[in-house]
Amino acid sequence: MKISFAIAGAMAANAHGHRRTSADVNVLMRREDLNRFKDCWIGRGWLDLFEGSKGFKDTLNGVKVDVLIVGD
Repeated sequence: MKISFAIAGAMAANAHGHRRTSADVNVLMRREDLNRFKDCWIGRGWLDLFEGSKGFKDTLNGVKVDVLIVGD
């Protein structure tokens, strides 16, 4: 499955040498790619934060991912 995305927020800043801490990962994604990801992975190692959310959580490490929709 190919899903286009970009890392944003503190992780992106850290990749460019700026030190920021964060408790989550911010990802830029198209709405259709978010829907495809959730259709495939929710219940298979990932959990929806809540019904209709744009975020999800990794069940192995507890990492929360916030999705920013491109164009919103």
